[in-house]
Amino acid sequence: MKAVYKGRFRQFSLVTNYESHPGGRIWILSNPSTVQLTVLCKGTQFIHCSLLHIATQNRVLVTFIYALNRAIERIELWKTLQDLSVGKTLPWMCLGDFNVSLNSDERVGCVPHERGMQDFRDCLHYCGLSDHPYTGGLFTWHNKQMASPRISDHAPILLTIPSEGHLIKPFKYLNCWALSDGFQNLVSQYWTHGNLGGKIFSLFSKLRNMRKHFKQLDSTEFSGLTQRVTEAKSKLMDCQVALQLSPLSKPLLLQEKLPLDSYTKLKSAEIRVLFQRAKVQHLQQSDANTKYFYASIAVRNSRNTIGAITDAQGKHCLGQKEVAHAFLNYYKDLLGSTETRAAIP
Repeated sequence: MKAVYKGRFRQFSLVTNYESHPGGRIWILSNPSTVQLTVLCKGTQFIHCSLLHIATQNRVLVTFIYALNRAIERIELWKTLQDLSVGKTLPWMCLGDFNVSLNSDERVGCVPHERGMQDFRDCLHYCGLSDHPYTGGLFTWHNKQMASPRISDHAPILLTIPSEGHLIKPFKYLNCWALSDGFQNLVSQYWTHGNLGGKIFSLFSKLRNMRKHFKQLDSTEFSGLTQRVTEAKSKLMDCQVALQLSPLSKPLLLQEKLPLDSYTKLKSAEIRVLFQRAKVQHLQQSDANTKYFYASIAVRNSRNTIGAITDAQGKHCLGQKEVAHAFLNYYKDLLGSTETRAAIP
């Protein structure tokens, strides 16, 4: 492995944990022209680092993990992560192979170890960590036992950190999804997954399992609502113009039903979305409330944006980053930044 590093990756900095484990279970390669990586501590199952992005001067904490196979051996790792979580003030990521899943449906081919999964969940809850959203396959590892008992295959991870101006929108349930003919069957089919753990964790798991299916439903039936409403209305008006010329035509009456049903469903969905975004009581305004809703949304957006603020020291803070730091520092002073927590037994 060292020969490979010297041959292909000489321009990168190398950090390992050979001093903590004879096999050197973790290798970290970093580009010194892009990031400055500082090792804070390391052990058999982890390397904990501070990572500075040189161009933006943004700093995060990253813990690279390769957990041991047995649940009892991972207890030490969970306690270490708990200790690292206390008093942290920087964004923190934990990446790698935890050798355990959060839920039984994230693993196939063997009997899941419930105690090991519960220890993992308890650790994440204590540390304030959550499973990062992802795209791609659910299963990221295969032991390739049919090929050779000593061959395994891990899928690589590509983590993208957005710039300051690009905010990740949180998942939001849209009331219009309930208008879909397949909504009830969709919920009934997938709501049964994620029943392990406590009630709050079980609810979180169910919602996480449903999220990708709701997004697919939205993309299939409710994407581009405004344009689809306009197109459906145009088709309906064409049919009604033809009916004006032949009002007793049964084929035209039957032909009108499909665009009418489509327009009614799409328009109802659009009103629900606008109503949900505007967060106002339903008022009987002209144009099916559309203009009123759009005006309400514009007002809410302007009210929910803080462009400038004066901090506790009297400094005038401008821009998203400075305003965020002002709020963060205020509540740190008010509430404190550390707390006493009990360790996992």
